[in-house]
Amino acid sequence: GIGVSGLQGRAARPCAALEAVLLHSVRLDDRDLARMLALCPRLRVLGLCSCTGISRVVVMAVMGLTSLRSVTIVDCTCLIGVDFTVVSSLRSFRYSGGCFFYLPGDALFADIDIRFGVKTSRNVLICQKVFSE
Repeated sequence: GIGVSGLQGRAARPCAALEAVLLHSVRLDDRDLARMLALCPRLRVLGLCSCTGISRVVVMAVMGLTSLRSVTIVDCTCLIGVDFTVVSSLRSFRYSGGCFFYLPGDALFADIDIRFGVKTSRNVLICQKVFSE
């Protein structure tokens, strides 16, 4: 039930040493999540569990998340899209929910765990290269 906000102001400072962000039952919006990710350039692990207020999780190249290895997104009910196509360093992707997602085609995955609820599943798009070799 904790809310995260205020990451857009000048007071927000980079967390250069932070390597893991694990949020459970936290309320934040898309902008605050994007800003949080951009403030953590050495991030290796991202975990979002039962978070509210997030409609999209999108990692862009300008964020510089070249060390991100593991992403877990579980039961974030407001989520309608996930995009990690620019994160070729990704090795582990765990997802439970019902929205569409994009994964990098050039990543060398060690594990992928995808679980969809029958009632909430929408379209699923996984880069063709993930399963073609």
